[in-house]
Amino acid sequence: MIEQPIEDPELLEKLKDISADGMDLFLTRSGAHRIVALHATNLVNQMAANHRVHGEDAERLAIGYILVLLAASTIKNPERVLLISDVAPHGLVTEATGTGHVRGYLKQSDEDPGTIAVLRYSESQDLLHHGRIETVSEDLVDNLTAYYNRSEQLETHLSAGVFLDEERRIVGAGGMLVQSLPGIGEDRNAFPISRAIPDGAEIAEMFAHGGTAGEIVRTRFPDVAPRLVATRPAEFSCHCSKKRFARFLSALPAGEQEDILENGPFPLRTTCHNCNSTYRYERWELLELFTEPG
Repeated sequence: MIEQPIEDPELLEKLKDISADGMDLFLTRSGAHRIVALHATNLVNQMAANHRVHGEDAERLAIGYILVLLAASTIKNPERVLLISDVAPHGLVTEATGTGHVRGYLKQSDEDPGTIAVLRYSESQDLLHHGRIETVSEDLVDNLTAYYNRSEQLETHLSAGVFLDEERRIVGAGGMLVQSLPGIGEDRNAFPISRAIPDGAEIAEMFAHGGTAGEIVRTRFPDVAPRLVATRPAEFSCHCSKKRFARFLSALPAGEQEDILENGPFPLRTTCHNCNSTYRYERWELLELFTEPG
């Protein structure tokens, strides 16, 4: 991935004053509920710089990044989860790993199947799970919450949001997942998670003012004595590279390779959808690539 610089000096100064991105994972005292709090202000700003998005597009993609990271908090480290929202004209595809790396992009579509899908893959790319439901609203948070409660039948509450300053910069971003765990005999009514979980805007504002994930959880859920069981990083990261795209080009049929060498354009540019990194290949590079022994 080619990381683009964040060029707004005032934004950079504000980012210096907040806590580091990351996820804190908690269990309640009885072990009946999982609570995950995510801080993602720095990574969504890096995402916006790379994808060159701002305004509503940046906010929409930021929410997708936050939600897929929260979904990935429930998987094992070598696995990855994809969140695909197909609602025209503002669909998106986001992906996160169990190690806290996230990437993804907005997609424009004239079709409107009105669905949200969650796919989980192993490290070896085997599809472990695929669930899809019809969307219940235009709000991605509502749709993913409905997915968990319908498709996976786990009582789940989600929140995700961004906080904007007076210049509409994203100076706070984060979210929370609270999920009931099966097989625990605690009286569920004793823990009103739907009322205790802050909304996304409130969480984001807390982070914008220097709050941490642990502080937010312990403040909002004191009666269930949340116990920290794990921490994970949260980082905008993509494993694309010029060498990786070169492998794709070298696998093209001979006729397509000949057409590229004859007609160009040069330099040939390939762009990664997930991080918007662009890699350039001069004709001499492609000639060497296409004539290398297989």
